Amino acid sequence: MTVPYRPTGHAAVSPYLLVSDAAGLVDFLKQAFDGREISRIERTDGTIMHAAVAIDDSVVMVGSRNVTFQNSTHLYVSDVDETYRKCLALGAESLSEPGTFGYGDRSAGIRDAFGNVWWLGTHMGEKV
Repeated sequence: MTVPYRPTGHAAVSPYLLVSDAAGLVDFLKQAFDGREISRIERTDGTIMHAAVAIDDSVVMVGSRNVTFQNSTHLYVSDVDETYRKCLALGAESLSEPGTFGYGDRSAGIRDAFGNVWWLGTHMGEKV
């Protein structure tokens, strides 16, 4: 069985909002827009490292603000390693080399030459 490169219900491109009160934003998205929380990963201190909220046909990703970068975009691609290498060849800075994570994605992070942060992912299957 072939695993699609992005999880069911996810578009290729999703906003990734990094805010000081991620739990509060998740609650707001749920109450204001009838959002449905589909995943949450918390740090040991209880803050949200990553959450995903489905709103209608889209997913908004949310995390606690980081001093290095504040907002970013998540992009599902068919081959994260190839896309990562292509970005670096085009002058992007590596933020995180490709790695496979327990939440089911192979992911990497880059900052393009224009200052935008992109999180790249290829879905490998449900939690690996």
